[in-house]
Parts: sequence; C-alpha cells; structure tokens
Amino acid sequence: MSDAETMTAVVKRIVQTMKKGEKASTRVAADYVIENDPDFKTRHQANIAGESLFVDVHLKGLCTIHDLYKDKSVFYKTLKRGQGTASPYFDCRVTLRVKIDIDGENKLD
Repeated sequence: MSDAETMTAVVKRIVQTMKKGEKASTRVAADYVIENDPDFKTRHQANIAGESLFVDVHLKGLCTIHDLYKDKSVFYKTLKRGQGTASPYFDCRVTLRVKIDIDGENKLD
C-alpha cells in the first residue's frame, strides 16, 4: 500500500492545506489534474476531458499510521493509548484489543 494507491495527488494536495473538522469545496483546473495525476483519466472515465474537477472534502480527523517493519508491508495505528509508564509483571492482567483491516475490509475485531 502506498500514498498513490490510497489518495490521488489532487486530493492529497487539498488535504495538506486543511485543518481538522474543516469542509472544503474545491474547483481543480483540468490542466492541474492532467499534469499532477496522469492516471486520473483511467480511474475515472466518466470525467469529460478538459473539464474542471470539483472536489468536496470533509476532514473529520487525523491519525498517525506507522510502518511496522519499515518496508511498507505492515502498517498499524494506535486506536487508544494507555497512560503511565509501568510495565506489567507476570502476575498482572493485561487486556488488548486487536482490529485488522485489509484493504478497508474488516478481517478481525
């Protein structure tokens, strides 16, 4: 999974300028789309060539996603961070919630 597969160059540029909770309606010139996102035509064949693109985005929140092995094979994000710095001992009870999504489909919760 890479940035190019999950978010187009046009949407990525719009989101970079937004704040959490903001809504944006943006008109993108056809020249900008062709120059910065050449694969747009093949992904969205219904769009008429040479016509402006209108994008509505509502940025609900942001989260950090980490690359576990630094090779883009396994990504994770912390849903809820615990408090304190103590490490559990062998007689401590520890609960853990694991949720696995693969390509947007929930496999384990």
